[in-house]
Amino acid sequence: MEPILFQSVTVITGEEDATPFVADVLVKDGLIAHIGDPGTVESATARRIDGKGQYLSPGFIDMHAHSDLYLITSPAHEAKISQGCTTEVVGQDGISYAPVRTKEQLRAIRSQIAGWNGNPSDEECQTRHQGTGIFEWQTVGDYLDCLEQNKTATNVAMLVPQGNLRLLACGPNDTPASPAEIQDQVKLLKEAIGQGAVGMSSGLTYTPGMYASNSELAVLCKALADEYPGAFYAPHHRSYGFKALESYEEMLDLGKNTRCPIRESKRAPGPCKSHEAFC
Repeated sequence: MEPILFQSVTVITGEEDATPFVADVLVKDGLIAHIGDPGTVESATARRIDGKGQYLSPGFIDMHAHSDLYLITSPAHEAKISQGCTTEVVGQDGISYAPVRTKEQLRAIRSQIAGWNGNPSDEECQTRHQGTGIFEWQTVGDYLDCLEQNKTATNVAMLVPQGNLRLLACGPNDTPASPAEIQDQVKLLKEAIGQGAVGMSSGLTYTPGMYASNSELAVLCKALADEYPGAFYAPHHRSYGFKALESYEEMLDLGKNTRCPIRESKRAPGPCKSHEAFC
């Protein structure tokens, strides 16, 4: 990897209360090798970039991305890289492309979230996207391997979509999950975390994840909290209308009762009174 020397660039470290400063920054093998006053850092082999009037900072993390498919169809990902985003968290809102057990399940999910991510036809997959491995996975591990194979420009972290867990265990039905079906979801969740996922998401206004009861979600959150320190739950809560406050409270109580870290995916200001739940 070619060394890069940023000269006289304004550095923003991201540390609390840190003041931006002008410096030369040398990057070797993808790591910061040296930071010094302007004109004091030298490298005979480095590509030099005039940083006057420019800013250099740690990459931004997009904590709620829907790039699950775009990362494969357009791995250079200029839309995010050009904005300084270097890490994305996908698998959001309780539904994504993995895990699945059958092609029929994957096809149904592709259709359901086409409005978020698009849905290339089978012909496109066999021509334009041939060799990418698109839609050839079942597990979260398979999907993450596909991203790795395509050398995506951003780093990627994935949440296990709870709607997928329920679809695989219970089907698309609006019925309470049996104890056996809940344990099947826990098994799938643990497998996905073991394959590299960092937590779980829900979309509690989207089928079939919305059919899960609070007690069903609690079992999954407790499994996360008990066995995977650092994993978290990112729910899209059940209502933005008259029941919004109760929906926020449900998620906060879920975290408190299971000791699972909660990161609310969405918070709507205004008449939904979200501030009352968080203040």
